[in-house]
Amino acid sequence: MKQEIAELLEMYERASKVKALERPSKADGNYTSIITTLAFSAGAITLVLLAISISVMFMRYYAQLAELYEAQAMALEASDGDPSLAVHLIKHFSPAGVALGKAPTSLYEKSVEAIASLTAVKR
Repeated sequence: MKQEIAELLEMYERASKVKALERPSKADGNYTSIITTLAFSAGAITLVLLAISISVMFMRYYAQLAELYEAQAMALEASDGDPSLAVHLIKHFSPAGVALGKAPTSLYEKSVEAIASLTAVKR
């Protein structure tokens, strides 16, 4: 019986030595988890920044579109039903176009530019 116990202990020692050799070192696992965490974080931050830039681009576009419609409505109101005057006012006070990415120019900026050009013509 003592011999069987000794054999079992010897087998257990061999198995534990083999098991210890099969284990990966803890340092290799730490670098892998750090790298994957950093890559995932960088990807998530990039996606958030991309979503924000796309949202800002669309907000600018819709602000320009609203400004265009507002300028056209004001020109129609100011013309009092005269179509030629309405077209003339729309040409001068409406934004040139609606483009993605550009900052919108306000109606007030357009009116100041028109007044400046009129005073320059009169002089």
